[in-house]
Amino acid sequence: MNSNTPPPQGPPLYTPSPTDPARRDNENLKLLAIFHFIFAGLYLLAIPFLMLQFTLMNSITNIDPMQGGPDMNASPPPGIVTEMFDTLGWFYLAIGIIILGFVAIETICGLSLLKRKNRIFCLIVSGLNCLSIPVGTALGVCTIIMLTKESVIAQFEQADRQHASR
Repeated sequence: MNSNTPPPQGPPLYTPSPTDPARRDNENLKLLAIFHFIFAGLYLLAIPFLMLQFTLMNSITNIDPMQGGPDMNASPPPGIVTEMFDTLGWFYLAIGIIILGFVAIETICGLSLLKRKNRIFCLIVSGLNCLSIPVGTALGVCTIIMLTKESVIAQFEQADRQHASR
């Protein structure tokens, strides 16, 4: 190849395409909704682990030290131990109900983001997500950033007006 020959001309390797900001906002909101659904699924995965832990805690109380294993016919231990595990059962039930509540609000938040409704509710859920370090914090912060953009606020207001006119 001759050193005086110019390099071949072709299309540039990268051409920045002008993207519509509203389209980008729609894509970002759709992604955030999907992530809220995934986060709800992660909360839902905690239920089997909670049940497993409760089962293990109950089996520990039925161990007969003389036999070296669980005694299925043994009566429960007397006194405070029985009361403690009764209270622990109610505690596990309460935690399970709280987890199911979080599953519900995450799902509602994801649906609201898709339908452009309940912006304030989504902001509140995103604030609560920030308490779930580290994944919830990232999801919450990203959702808060998106929901405070002027163009996204306008989309939610437009959806509210369309819903009110029906």
